[in-house]
Parts: sequence; C-alpha cells; structure tokens
Amino acid sequence: MVFAWTTNISHQENQPQTTRQRACDSSDIKKEVYVPAIVKKRSTKKRKDNVLRAGRPGGANGISAICKIGEEWARRWNAGDVDGVAELYATDAVYLPPHHEAVHGRAAIREYLRMPLAHGVSNLEFAVTYIKKLGRTAWDVGTYRMMVPQSDGTSKHDRGKYLSVWRMIGKNWLLDADAWSSDLPPSV
Repeated sequence: MVFAWTTNISHQENQPQTTRQRACDSSDIKKEVYVPAIVKKRSTKKRKDNVLRAGRPGGANGISAICKIGEEWARRWNAGDVDGVAELYATDAVYLPPHHEAVHGRAAIREYLRMPLAHGVSNLEFAVTYIKKLGRTAWDVGTYRMMVPQSDGTSKHDRGKYLSVWRMIGKNWLLDADAWSSDLPPSV
C-alpha cells in the first residue's frame, strides 16, 4: 500500500511549515526535505512500545514521523490490532467520528474502535493532502478509502476525508484530535 505524504518546501520563523504532496518513501524524504544547515538530521527510531520517535519537534523529521505513524495506523487497523491503533493516541485525545458523539481519552477510543473493526471494516488506505506544523503541534488533512461490510453480506466502498491534530509529548508524536467523514451520501 502506498501512502501520500508531504515534504517541506520552506520554513519561516513562527510560521507553519508549508508542504507539498509526495509519495511516502524514505528515499524521497532524504532528497526532498528542507533542513536548515545548523540542524542535524536524525532518523526516526522505533521504540520498544511501537511508538515512533521524532528527532526535533520543529524539524523536518516531525513531518516524516507523522507520515510513518499514519502509515502504521492503517497497517495496525488492517491487521485487526485495535490496541496498537489506540496507543498512537494521546491519553487525553478526542476522536470525532461521523454520526456519533465525541469519544474522549485513549481507553474510550480503543473501546469505540473495537465495534467497526469487529464489524469487518477493512482495506483502509490514507492519502495525505498536506501536513502543517508549528512547534510541538501539527495537523494533517487527507483522504481515506475503506471497505464497509453490508447486512446482505456484500461490501461497500467508502471514501472520505479526515483532519488529524498531532501533539509532541516528550519525544513522541501522538494523535491529539482525530475527525473524519464520508464523502458518500447517507444510506437510507
């Protein structure tokens, strides 16, 4: 599965970084990301608890880490690992699904996500439209595609958009707020 991600075009002091869409590929990251000469590049490392770490909150590694975490979110979902998906959220995160009240906190998000996963929602793919970052906060906007099982045993293709807000907590980028909605008309 190929994800789209964005690379940094420029950065001005106290302004969000502007990005453009690229394929999520580590070779592109090394070639395309603007990094000021005084900032050392640091690789994104996987910790024992499966949380991806970023080198600097204000550096280009934050964008590549967010891309990789989004990729990991979909991989874990498609593997049926709801606990792994939930650990990518901050403990006080909010999840804003369509046609449902807000879900507050990592534990409640985990429990909420068990239902669609058990129902068979699968083949989730994300495509990042852009990622912007200001200090220890970032937000990404994109689209998704997935298959949703129907009561008659068939599956329906769904597509829509999302907005995710990320917060660097310690040295980890975690989802702080996550909202999505379908582009398809409501089912009757």
